[in-house]
Amino acid sequence: MRYPLTLRWFLLGLVLAVTMSRVATAQAPEEFGYNRIEAKGPRPLLVVLTQFDTYPALTHDANYYDQIAFNTFGQPASNNPSLSGYFIENSNGRFFWTRAGQGVVGPYFFSKDQIGAENGGQLGRINTVLAAVAGDGFQFAQYDDNGDGQVTTNELTVLIIDNVTDTGAANRFSDPLCFRPEGSPVSLCLRAALAGRQASFMSLAHELLHSLGVSSEGDLYGSNDHSQGYTTMCATIYAGLDDLRSFHLDPFHKMQLGWVEPKIRTLGTPGSADLGAASLAQGDEPLILYDPYRGTNEYFILEYRSNATPLGRGYEDDLPSNGLAIWQVKLTDGKVPALIPSLVNDEALDPAVFILGAPSMARGHGTLWAVGDEYLSGRNLIPYPLRWLDTFNSNVRVRVGRTRDSGRRLSVTWGYFSEPVQVYKKILYYNNRSHLAVVGRFDENGDHTTINAFYPGSTIWTSVVDLGSEVFYYDAATGSALLGRLDAAGNHTPVLDFPPGSFGTGWSHIVYHKGYLFFYSDQNGAGAIGTIGSNGFRQYKGYPAYAFSTGWTQIVSTAGGLLFYNALNGSGAVGGWEVSYQPCPGFCFPTISEVRFKQLTSYPAGFFTYGWTSIVETANGVLFYRRSDGLHVMTDVSSNGEVSTRSRTVQYLKPGYTGVVAAGDDILLYNAQDGEAALAAILKPSLLVPIWAAGSLTVRREYTGYFSAGWSHLATVANPTVIH
Repeated sequence: MRYPLTLRWFLLGLVLAVTMSRVATAQAPEEFGYNRIEAKGPRPLLVVLTQFDTYPALTHDANYYDQIAFNTFGQPASNNPSLSGYFIENSNGRFFWTRAGQGVVGPYFFSKDQIGAENGGQLGRINTVLAAVAGDGFQFAQYDDNGDGQVTTNELTVLIIDNVTDTGAANRFSDPLCFRPEGSPVSLCLRAALAGRQASFMSLAHELLHSLGVSSEGDLYGSNDHSQGYTTMCATIYAGLDDLRSFHLDPFHKMQLGWVEPKIRTLGTPGSADLGAASLAQGDEPLILYDPYRGTNEYFILEYRSNATPLGRGYEDDLPSNGLAIWQVKLTDGKVPALIPSLVNDEALDPAVFILGAPSMARGHGTLWAVGDEYLSGRNLIPYPLRWLDTFNSNVRVRVGRTRDSGRRLSVTWGYFSEPVQVYKKILYYNNRSHLAVVGRFDENGDHTTINAFYPGSTIWTSVVDLGSEVFYYDAATGSALLGRLDAAGNHTPVLDFPPGSFGTGWSHIVYHKGYLFFYSDQNGAGAIGTIGSNGFRQYKGYPAYAFSTGWTQIVSTAGGLLFYNALNGSGAVGGWEVSYQPCPGFCFPTISEVRFKQLTSYPAGFFTYGWTSIVETANGVLFYRRSDGLHVMTDVSSNGEVSTRSRTVQYLKPGYTGVVAAGDDILLYNAQDGEAALAAILKPSLLVPIWAAGSLTVRREYTGYFSAGWSHLATVANPTVIH
């Protein structure tokens, strides 16, 4: 239908008015969740020490907790952090704790029968403890600020230290929700932060943030330890006792608490901004990038994090890496994190606030994007565009610039950059005789460049496992291990050193699959499942001897599941993870209690060809290779565990390759005996590739006399080097 000209102008004006209205109203920070939680000024804090019969006695006295709670001038770098100082620094001085009464009271002694059970997020022992405090003369009535006859959590915060656990922590309501202690003129309607006798400093801060009003969806660790080390709301229960590490709260929750005012920019309009380090007292505003047409419930936050500013490390003392943090956020209409499907467990939901870490924009994992003046002379255009959670590509990329003001501020630019960007997945070569490791990469022409060489310890590592930007080394003879981190320049930094005996001995296969490590012994069929990170190792499931078949020669992570293969008899199996969660009624986010192996399919002896020596997940299918004669074939593994062979992909390559590794679209075949190698790729459909040939392997280039002999392990290093 064609409208008259005047009407068309009227309709156009109406559309523009509506559009401009949407854009203009979207500028209000409250629409992104700013200041949703009231947490300004002073808040009285009462720390109560409790001890229950038959459990180990409290480790620390009242003076210890007085220092850790109220010593404003504590220094985390000197292992004496304080909650008062932590909250002052994180809130830019807008929130702080004061002593309620004398600050720390107790210890109060109770029988084990008074521990009680949890009831839908409520805990009766909180009432028991508060009644004892009131009976000891504590005047709760002085904290009834509004005079309504009730003392609530926003008037008084309670932290209970108990000896029921060592490192556990939680936040629960009292049961009943309101009660009046004997002789008290006011009712207590409080929930309490609870922590074990040697809980970590970050657990204390985490639970107190729940008391301030951070909801259960604010537990950002989700199903796969997301954003570990980059927010107080990550998983903070560590293996060690009295862990005093510290790092800042994420910018999303700081904004919700009204502790920072974000800069707000439209994602589709190219621009630039200066970001102050999160630990600065002023000028640390994070940057929100949003699309007015998608609304204000989904956006990205750019934040500069550093523990190397001239003002000192502060409470970023244990920040895992420095640089630009890119946070992806999706909210409900109530402005709390939306719950989205987990990437590692089909039955789990994760809160949609997490870092998009280097090197690959992985959800909740990786490191921060390094600043331009650390390496590569500022050539640090992030190769991946910002992508919405519905997988829609914004085509907008971010360039991380240089720092200024002695490292206090970082420049960032975003837009539709047209420069070609090459992303190289690097390869780690390790020799378990010389203990030497080398990092190299191939360019688009097949030319290889050695980036760095280092010694990851003097131990003879029998397994070298890629965890993304980190590498896990393990020695089957002693049970020792090392976690190392590789940055985008190929520099290797040891993160955690596990002495002999830290892990069981004899594991023949260690495979990283969908966020979890699988340990297996081909001698006795034992197994274990766990995760490893800067916090240490956490085992979710152990399997005794002969729980699995013995003799599996290959175990490979594929898109369809863990593929098991026995080269001696041609049998196989495919399986994946099945996750269970701890009961979590009320005010908490479910935590994983167990990760089990679930078999999807099994294949009898003789189903597969005998003798495959290398099975590798590539960027396009699973490659089977046999060293004795060079036979190879391409296959696919479906989500139900079905393994299917691609027709017309059976062919013979050069025999003798001892190691095969896929790095992006490149596949390196290497012979440790003589250093001979070849670079291959999987043919993609195109006008130059016949339909019948697509999906097969082709050798792009052979290398004679180029590589050193003796590399015992090859592993992909996911961290790309970015060059434009």
